[in-house]
Amino acid sequence: MKTAESEKDEQMYYGKSHEGSFPATYPPRETEWETQDDTISLLPIIRTLGEYRKVILVALTTVVGALLIVSVAKYLMSPSQELATLHFHLRFDGIDSGEYPNGMKFSSTDIVATPLLAQVFEANDLGKYTSFERFRNSVFVLESNPDLEKLVREYEAKLSEFKGSPIYRDILEKEYQKKRQTLSFSDYSLNYASEDNGASIPDPLLKKILNDILAIWAENAVQRKGVLKHLISVYSQNILSKDLIEREDYIVAADILRSTINNIVTSIDSISALPGAAVIRTGKQRISLAEVRIRLQNLLRFRLQPLIEIIQANSLSRNPVSARVYLKSRLDQVKLEYQEASEKGKILKDALHQYMEEKEKLLSSGARVGGSTSAAGAQPVGTGDRSIPLLFPQVSDSLLDRLVDRPALNADLKFRQDITERIIQAALAAGSLDRELNYYQQLLASVMIIEKRGRRQSDVAGQAAAEVKENWERSLSGIVESLEQVNAPYQEISAQNLNPKPFLYTITVPAAVSTQNTVKLSTIAFYGFLSTLIAAAIISCICLVHARFRAESTRSSGMSPVRVR
Repeated sequence: MKTAESEKDEQMYYGKSHEGSFPATYPPRETEWETQDDTISLLPIIRTLGEYRKVILVALTTVVGALLIVSVAKYLMSPSQELATLHFHLRFDGIDSGEYPNGMKFSSTDIVATPLLAQVFEANDLGKYTSFERFRNSVFVLESNPDLEKLVREYEAKLSEFKGSPIYRDILEKEYQKKRQTLSFSDYSLNYASEDNGASIPDPLLKKILNDILAIWAENAVQRKGVLKHLISVYSQNILSKDLIEREDYIVAADILRSTINNIVTSIDSISALPGAAVIRTGKQRISLAEVRIRLQNLLRFRLQPLIEIIQANSLSRNPVSARVYLKSRLDQVKLEYQEASEKGKILKDALHQYMEEKEKLLSSGARVGGSTSAAGAQPVGTGDRSIPLLFPQVSDSLLDRLVDRPALNADLKFRQDITERIIQAALAAGSLDRELNYYQQLLASVMIIEKRGRRQSDVAGQAAAEVKENWERSLSGIVESLEQVNAPYQEISAQNLNPKPFLYTITVPAAVSTQNTVKLSTIAFYGFLSTLIAAAIISCICLVHARFRAESTRSSGMSPVRVR
């Protein structure tokens, strides 16, 4: 017969169910994996991982060691890169707006243009170290502006906070552009980066190459492009050919000298419009541009024009047929230019007239719309027995806003001023060409008379020919002297107005050469840390799965669970 104590022991050994008793393989307190409710607790997982801490530590140590070995091998086996850097500051006017001092467009790519690099490549005999294609691809220019980098970082942070707001993003972008325009863009770095895949260029030669690139760029910009000179046509003695004048017919030679003087006078007028040109004096005689202009006009008026009269009066001609052909060609060319100037002026006038008509239509239609929309609310004015409606159009607020929009008004005024100025210039050009047309018609008529009459062989004609040659010599010497007197003040004005400094750039940090690995240590550290985290997660999952399977195996065998210590 069972006692109470034996029944208690039996209940502890056997579990209870609706169908009866069953043998228990575990004590009533189940493992940490089984809970009595639906709540989720991380405490059992933490306890289990704590039991496997030695296993996890050994596995992580093994993984980290393997990662270190692989990273060191990757870093040592990766190709190295030779980097040479030269920091410089551009010091000419207009750099902030991307222009040279004379208004020509500037780009940092001008410094590393292919013709300039080819010149440096040949001058330093770099063919024994590398190919030109590889050398050209290794040289580049970067902006080096700490304020700009700070501004970029600031607005990148602001934009990252408001990714979902397009309106605010547009405001920030416009604000960034305005602030960026106020910064100076004159600090750059010239760089040479080449992988170690061939003969290495010596460090002293690399430094010299970077300095040569800057020096050749500056020389090319000043001497060939003329970036320190105003964009004005200034002539030299190359426009005159004494042999050509001596071979041509008298009339043709005189016309060539006349056209040359007119071109020089036009150039003087352009230079005189520059700041400071009216008061500048150069040369031993301290002559001004205005005085040079007067001397050329006197040369034209009192030497060349009488010379043409002498030629016509004495029927002087070396080849009347050639002179006639030349004058006929010049006459046809001037006719075409006159027609072009006249048509241009007419087109501009029509365009301005059409523009004003369209503007008047827009204003009148806007006034009618404004008056119709407000007519319903307008009250008539009583006068005797009749009611007179308001005669003044009621202009809408939107139209008033457009009319008083100052930027639009300024743009309209500038447009009309430009069109009017171009109309005036076209009319002046047409008037000048009309005079040229009459001039060549008279010369052609006189040459045709000489051709019919025949050339004179008298002593008077011989004396006149000698006088013509003497006047040619004097005219040529006067023109050559005037050209020198025009070029001197032009050079001085350009130097004073555009860039009084002697150089386009200054070196802020001397060239330095360093050897860098293509794989950065920071990149290796980042990927190593990421790999360690992934390995720790995988090892932890393996330990949890192992603990689960071990608990199931122990339960099925009826043994008490053994804790890992």
